[in-house]
Amino acid sequence: MKEMIDDEWNEAFQAFVITNTISSVFSASAVVFHIYSLPDDNRDDCVRYLLVAMLLTMLAMVFMIIAFGTGTYAILGVSKALAVVTLLIVLPFFFIFFLVICWMVVKHGNDDEEGKEKEKEKEGVPISPQVDDHILKAQHISSSIQL
Repeated sequence: MKEMIDDEWNEAFQAFVITNTISSVFSASAVVFHIYSLPDDNRDDCVRYLLVAMLLTMLAMVFMIIAFGTGTYAILGVSKALAVVTLLIVLPFFFIFFLVICWMVVKHGNDDEEGKEKEKEKEGVPISPQVDDHILKAQHISSSIQL
């Protein structure tokens, strides 16, 4: 029985070490990309570096939470009740993480649509035919008054 507990503890500890290392690598890489994203002449590169840094930060967070769960499991002992409690602590993060990602995607999509509408207004693209007719009539009236 003790050998089985030691094997389970060893596997949990190995999982902790691996996920913790991956988290550290992603985190350090995110810092490097944040440094490269400092404003300069090429704004597109800055935006790309920030997006990569954001992705790496998110991945680092995911692996950090996994490392927390496996580390807690490894240190506190192999117990079925403790495993359930550890999972209950760790799993809500992934649900919240998923909700935040969905919110960001939806928000980004809405921002793109609003940006396109503003671009059209700047370009003079007609908003609606009725408004354009009124504008044309007003321009005609103002030009006839000046004569």
